[in-house]
Amino acid sequence: MTNITKRITEVATLVAALTVTVSAAAQAAPFRHGGIGVRVVPRVSLGIGIGRPFFDPFWGSYYPYGVYPSVYPYVSQNLTAKVRVVEAPRGAEIFVDGYLAGTDDTVAMTPGGHEVTLFLPGYRTVTQTIYVSPGSTVKMNGAMERLGAGEVSALPPSPAEH
Repeated sequence: MTNITKRITEVATLVAALTVTVSAAAQAAPFRHGGIGVRVVPRVSLGIGIGRPFFDPFWGSYYPYGVYPSVYPYVSQNLTAKVRVVEAPRGAEIFVDGYLAGTDDTVAMTPGGHEVTLFLPGYRTVTQTIYVSPGSTVKMNGAMERLGAGEVSALPPSPAEH
């Protein structure tokens, strides 16, 4: 090997080692004013290679920290719905599609049709099919009738029945 080839190999090895060291330090550094940090900026793709997400540690981002454009339209939509149970006895368990969703008066769920069941020992089990749209809150009348002597509450449906 000639001296020039040895020198090029040494310089290339040194550059690679420095690049790895600086990259690791930049990724580990906290984001603070004046510090070194890594910025990953999402961009909307136009389908022709322009505006794809890129890593740009030298020039910085075009957006201030914490303010990024919505990449996909569905990200900004509210993808949950709520059912608020009114007039239910305290401690009633709320089941959605056979799964226990809680004992509070409001439960969150995915939009669409669901079977909501209220269960409390000593009361008649109430089941209603409810359709909820995205971002909405639907009120459900949870008035439960107290059972007489010797009657037993019907068990809520199991998830396998749905």
